[in-house]
Amino acid sequence: VWGLVIILVIFILLILVTASSVKRVQYKMIKNHLKFKEAQRIAKIGSWEWDFSTGKLKWSQEQFSIFGEERGEFDLNYENYLTHLEPEERTRMQTYIEQAIVGTAPFAVDHVITRKDGTKLTVYEQGTILFDLHGKPVGMFGTTQDITTQKKAEEEIKAERKLLRTLIDNIPDPIYIKDASGRKIMANKSDMAFMGVENTEEFLGKTDIELFPGDTGVQGHNSDLEVMSGQIPVLNRLDNFTDSSKNEYWLLASKIPLFDTENNLIGLLGIGRDISKRIRAEQELAETQKKFEAIFSNSAEGIYQSSPEGRFIIANQSMAKIFGYTNADEMIQSITD
Repeated sequence: VWGLVIILVIFILLILVTASSVKRVQYKMIKNHLKFKEAQRIAKIGSWEWDFSTGKLKWSQEQFSIFGEERGEFDLNYENYLTHLEPEERTRMQTYIEQAIVGTAPFAVDHVITRKDGTKLTVYEQGTILFDLHGKPVGMFGTTQDITTQKKAEEEIKAERKLLRTLIDNIPDPIYIKDASGRKIMANKSDMAFMGVENTEEFLGKTDIELFPGDTGVQGHNSDLEVMSGQIPVLNRLDNFTDSSKNEYWLLASKIPLFDTENNLIGLLGIGRDISKRIRAEQELAETQKKFEAIFSNSAEGIYQSSPEGRFIIANQSMAKIFGYTNADEMIQSITD
C-alpha cells in the first residue's frame, strides 16, 4: 500500500513540475514573441508568408502597419497585395518573383507601395522560395522594410552631391582631392584641363610622379606627403613648374589635409589658381622697363620728363650734360630748388 502511495505522490510531483516547466516555456515563448513584434515595430520591418497553391498570405502586425491595412478587414491574398502597387511596379515585381522561382536571381528589391490612405512608401522586400520534397516551388516567405526616410536622405545627399559637383566643375580654378598616399581620386574640369587629360581613367589613382614629368612630379608628390605628414595647411604658395609640352606655369597653390569623423588623416584637398598670365605680364613689363631704362640712360640725346609747372621729374645723363651738370640727379635737384 505504501509503495502505491509513494508512486502516486511521485507521479503528482512530476505532473506539477511538468506543468510548471510548460508554463515557463509558454511564458518565455510569449515574451520572445512580444520582443519580436516590438523589434519589428522599431525597425519598421514586417514579415510575410505566401502559399502559391492558395494564393493566401500571412502578415505580421508590422506588415499590416506598413501597408496601412487593418487585420481582419483586409483579405490576405496575392491579388489584393498587388492593389498596393502601381501597374509598372506590379510588372516589375512579378518579373523579380519569376526570376527568384527559377533561381536566376535572388528576390531583393526596392520599390514603391501605395498605402490604404493613398500615401506612398519606399520599401525593401526580400524573400526566399520554399520547395517541397520534389523540388517544386510551393511558397515564399520574407520581410518588408519601410526605407522611405532612408531613401529620402539618400536622394537629398545625391542632390547635394550633384549641386556641389556642378559648382566645383564650373569654378575656373583647378580643384582636386588625393588619398593619404597622394593618389588623385577627384579632379574638377579645370584641373583635368590643367593636367591635359579628357577622362577620369587617365588620372584616377595616380600620384604627381605619374602625372607630371621629371622634377615637377617629384616635387609635387613630396609636397603632398609633407602637408599630410605635418597635417598643416599650405595656403597660396607660389609654385612654378613645366608641363610635358615644356610650357611653364605659375600657380598659387593651397593644400589642406582632410580628416574623417574620427580625426584620422584620409588625404588632402588641393586648390590652385593659375596666375601664369599675370606672371608673364609682369615679366614682360619688367623687360620693357629694362629696355626703356637702357635706351633712356644710353641715349646721346637729352631726354627728360617735366611737371606742368616746368620742373624736371626725370632726366638722362645727356640732358644733364647739356645744362652743364655732372649727373641728372644734381641737375634735377638744383633746378627744382
